[in-house]
Amino acid sequence: MERRRNCAGCLILIAVGILLVADPFHIVLGLRWGNEPFDQAQWKAAARREKPVQPNPRGKMLASLLRQHKLKGMAEAETSGLLGWPDEVDFLRKRTASPKAFEEWDYYLGMNSSTGVDEDILVIEFDRSGSVIRYFTYNT
Repeated sequence: MERRRNCAGCLILIAVGILLVADPFHIVLGLRWGNEPFDQAQWKAAARREKPVQPNPRGKMLASLLRQHKLKGMAEAETSGLLGWPDEVDFLRKRTASPKAFEEWDYYLGMNSSTGVDEDILVIEFDRSGSVIRYFTYNT
């Protein structure tokens, strides 16, 4: 009986290990941001206005968005078609911008990070030709 419990425990550890090794990025992303299916209409409707939508549904859809759509290399027109016009556009290089970045689009995700105090932002950087070169989340 004791041996069977030990064996069951070992199987659970092995399964968890396989999951973490197989796809840690999406597992961690899903735990932090949630796994709501990406809904284009809902994403666009949650655009930041004078009073942000709280809770903002975008944060819960981020993992699904990044699984379904390859943002890197996407053109500005395709990006705006998918996500709508950004909440903010910045043409200046910020501290977080990569050296090749020319333009930065910010999409507010709500308060989804571990602190739940500051707002999270999906930052998408474009090069001079208008293609996505990098994206990341930023906690304000």
